[in-house]
Amino acid sequence: MARAPIRVRGSAPPSAGTWYVGDYCENTGPVSGVAGWTCTVAGTPGTWTIDLTGKALGYNGFVGGRTDTTITWTRATRTLLFSPTGSTFQIASSGVVYTKSSASLQIANTTGLHFLYFDATGTLVETTTFAEAIITEHAFAAAVYWNATLAREIGLVADERHSVQMDPATHIYLHRSRGAALDKSTTRFELTYDTGGAGSQADDAQIAVGPGTLIDEDLSLPSSLTSQVLTLPAQVPVLYKNGVSATFDWRIKDADDYPLIYTGTVSGYAGTRCAYNQLTGGSWQLTEIGNTNYALIHLFAWDSTLSRVIAVLGQTEYATAALARAGAEVELKDIILTGLPALEMVPLYSLIFQVSNAYSNVPKARWQPPDVGAVVDWREIIPRAA
Repeated sequence: MARAPIRVRGSAPPSAGTWYVGDYCENTGPVSGVAGWTCTVAGTPGTWTIDLTGKALGYNGFVGGRTDTTITWTRATRTLLFSPTGSTFQIASSGVVYTKSSASLQIANTTGLHFLYFDATGTLVETTTFAEAIITEHAFAAAVYWNATLAREIGLVADERHSVQMDPATHIYLHRSRGAALDKSTTRFELTYDTGGAGSQADDAQIAVGPGTLIDEDLSLPSSLTSQVLTLPAQVPVLYKNGVSATFDWRIKDADDYPLIYTGTVSGYAGTRCAYNQLTGGSWQLTEIGNTNYALIHLFAWDSTLSRVIAVLGQTEYATAALARAGAEVELKDIILTGLPALEMVPLYSLIFQVSNAYSNVPKARWQPPDVGAVVDWREIIPRAA
């Protein structure tokens, strides 16, 4: 026989015992914005729906935000694992709270972006087709770009552990209208590079990137990742396109001391000078830059647990530094980021470099001096800043 609803207190909804519709557990834990949990389906322990202080039900996300979980990506098994920093963590999907001891998913062996989220049953699932319902109805968790041909992720394991304190309408509004932005209240990825090199020293083609913070809706994502060094020489991976233009895939040169693609750094590239990413005959490929010519590398801040700064290889070569400077704006305007989370990639800089057989450093390259406008600072020209 059902009884009158009762009220209890705890840091999480009950996980044992028999409960009835209307029973209420007041939150005594450290999670702000959560008043408690209401039993909406009787059972052992029943189904408990999150109650957000002063807010209607229907909020989705991680109850503790990013503070009570860690993310582990394993390339060999294509598996993403969410582990609690304590004994459990909680997520809310479609207004229902679920308590997890862990959650993992092996993504499909399919090239492209994979979006991971907790569905209406609290199960971690994936899709390769983004739909706004992932944000408005479920708990968005992560995104991974996987290349099945290379059997590896291509730079991106994105953290999407948004808090339940942000309502779905605000989340989708910010996603559509703003995307990611730079935090203007702190330093913003200041660039340091050798402005007078002659191509004979390693640092003539190296960079350092200072600290900064990327804001992705309610997430504050600092540049200080254990997986990436940004002091000189900054370890910045380089993305490039490969294959037929209509169906190309993204590929990557793993980070080393130079944010360029040069001899021996990418399988199949045998040029003696650095490459640019050329579209020719309807296909994308790596093409050797002509001797003494110029090309570009574009730096972005993005939401990846593997790197906060990523480079995208330029798509044209130029006969002069002045032409390369003019081409920087054209390249960034026309650059095709299909297949990447473009709304969550913030342009930082475009750098002009020159290659020459006469240069003796490893990539046979050097940055151009500032008097020819060697660096375009997109942080000022495209002020997507918080």
